[in-house]
This record gives sequence, C-alpha cells and structure tokens, in this order.
Amino acid sequence: MVNEESVVKRWFAKVGIWKFFRSVLAGKAIGLADSKAVLITQSGYDVHHTYICFRGPPRYAHSPKRFGVFAMKLDQRDIDILAVLTREGRITKAALAEKIGLSPTPCWDRLKKLEKAGLIEGYGARINLKKLAPNVTVFVSAEIADHTAASFRAFEAAMQRYDEVVACWALGGGFDYLLQIVTSDIDAYQRLIDEMLDARIGLSRYFTYIVTKPVKEHGAPPFDVLLGATERS
Repeated sequence: MVNEESVVKRWFAKVGIWKFFRSVLAGKAIGLADSKAVLITQSGYDVHHTYICFRGPPRYAHSPKRFGVFAMKLDQRDIDILAVLTREGRITKAALAEKIGLSPTPCWDRLKKLEKAGLIEGYGARINLKKLAPNVTVFVSAEIADHTAASFRAFEAAMQRYDEVVACWALGGGFDYLLQIVTSDIDAYQRLIDEMLDARIGLSRYFTYIVTKPVKEHGAPPFDVLLGATERS
C-alpha cells in the first residue's frame, strides 16, 4: 500500500501549492494502490484524507483523478431515506419506514449505518426569521490582502467569531470567500463590515449583494443527478 502522506508530498513538490489546491477545489483526488484513492479536502490549509473505493485499480496512480464511487454502496432505499429526512427531519421511525416501504427495524438499521458513515451529519430546525424579528440577508464576496497559508487560516478563524456570519465558503477563482450574513438591517450590516475592517483580519475588498426575496430555499440535494454522475464517471 502506498503511503498517502508521501503521495501528497510528492504531488505538492511536482505541481506547487496553488495548482494543488486548484485541483482540490475542482474535486480531484490523489490515486493510491489497492483500488483505493485518497480525496484531498481543504479546511484552511490542513489536509484531510477520505478514502474512496473505485470499481477497479486507478489508471493513473499518484496523479489527480476525479473520484467515481463512494466507499459505501447506496441502494434506492438508502437514497429514499436521505431524501425523506432532508424534507422531514422530525419524522418518526415508523412513518419513515412506511414511506420507504420497510418495516421499522431494518429501516432503523439503515438509518444508523447512514449516520455512522457520515452521510447524515445532523438534524436541525428551519427557523422562519420573518416571524422572529426584522432581518436582512446579505451575501458578500470577499478578498483578503495576503494570500499566504497563515492569512487564510487567520481569516477563517475570524469568521467563527462573528455570529452574523451564518455561512462562509472558500472560492476558487476570482474572490477568495463568499459570506452569508444575517443581521437586523443594512446599518447593522455596514457596522459589522466596518468592525471587520478595523479588526485587521485581512479583508481588503468586498462586494455586497442584498437579498430582496427568497426564490428557492431548503432544497434537497439532487440525489439522482449526483448518483447518476457517479455512475457515468
């Protein structure tokens, strides 16, 4: 078995850090022996490994390759469970089993396997903010001044400290991050941005996009599309 850490180091040395992370953002993987691969994901600049099984041995060992098949084989009932839970997180075990056409015990067993595999990360309520208080949602494309690993880590750590930043994504190409901010009004939003600029967390340029109305929210992932793409790869 090829050591995945040495593979990553060789790939870093060959293509350089920026090309490496561009391949990461493109959803590529480093191939390993024994019909497996290691998917490289980015959290700050820490490297994480997720093993993915292929139908056969990878054709291009130690080079970027789009992954094809998840290690956990899903059948239609597993997909149905995921789809139902996406829409109805509080559904009872009995009702879930009835919806997917299983008795409660095997349905529960499948659910536990999905949770253990990490396909279900958690359960939560969707809050109607209109009924809670006046609010505004703003998307912000942000660029940081210094493109070093330490600067990326510092900015991402800073995002955890702002409760108004409800989501933050690292981007490939163009701007560095996309922020989703929820606050009481536009004045409060601008005060937050001013605070970020004064805090010297690395924010150098930003563009503001104010949400005027929701058009589509809380959509379930397109399971058929994603799994269809997996089968074609």
